[in-house]
Amino acid sequence: MPFASTVLMIRPTSFGFNIETSRDNAFQQQNIHLSSREIQLEAEKESRSLLEKLIDNNVNVIYAYENCDNASPDAVFPNNWFSTHNNNIIVLYPMLAANRRKEKSDRLINYIKNTFQIKEIIDLSPFENENKFLEGTGSLVFDHKNKICFASISERTTSELSNNINKKLGYKTTFLNYTDENDKPVYHTNVCMCIGNGFAIAAINNLKSKSERTALFEYFEANKLEPVLISPKQVHSFCGNALQLQTTTSRPLLAMSNTAFNSFTAEQIKTIEKHSDILHTEIGTIEKIGGGSVRCMLAEIFFQPAWQR
Repeated sequence: MPFASTVLMIRPTSFGFNIETSRDNAFQQQNIHLSSREIQLEAEKESRSLLEKLIDNNVNVIYAYENCDNASPDAVFPNNWFSTHNNNIIVLYPMLAANRRKEKSDRLINYIKNTFQIKEIIDLSPFENENKFLEGTGSLVFDHKNKICFASISERTTSELSNNINKKLGYKTTFLNYTDENDKPVYHTNVCMCIGNGFAIAAINNLKSKSERTALFEYFEANKLEPVLISPKQVHSFCGNALQLQTTTSRPLLAMSNTAFNSFTAEQIKTIEKHSDILHTEIGTIEKIGGGSVRCMLAEIFFQPAWQR
């Protein structure tokens, strides 16, 4: 199955500005004139709204609480520390920010392991001690249908680890070098691209290399993906940070924020809607303070519970 019909979300009970991640995440904004308590309440409201809309659109959601003993301001973004794969494998990832590493909850891992009868857990966390990092499906954008994975090199995305895990999973790695307007690496691949059902969103203008741009267009053509090309300004509006999901009853569903939806042109929306329905919701506080959007909030679960097999 190329797209997940089940996702895991974490309730943002300790959400706030993370000074450690802000060093290379240009999307974070520290001062939005709200108190810490107001930020917390807004984040919980936004998370609940996304949860309800996903359920209303026939997506299965596991809504979990973070471990209060290991509270993290970024726990709302679980896709950075684990991913699941069709052959009942979980991968745990090495995180750059030390205060995010405690998000790797034994309680959640054991829940997934016991509920879904996991065959193998690949734990890359020890590479943190070697200053080698790979932050889940933030760093890696998978095309599950064609077994291709895109990885944009940054401090959070090490080429060696990308290659090794993709070989293990049976994917070919395509490396890119997405940069921002200041010529600095974009912190995560998934703010610049999204692979959908018959289409792909990509920030072509954030690739300086002509050969990389050419290779991306060749990939679109070879795999019959209609390109939705986004500008650097649209990248900052999280247009690339969307996630294609498979609903339990109907057409595929592309989940994104209101910020992203309102930044797409009418023609781009028309292109997407040829292939997928769109779900969009307001998560402005999480986007501004956390520097991530809807895709970052959703960890895909690619297998069914044991009792459903």
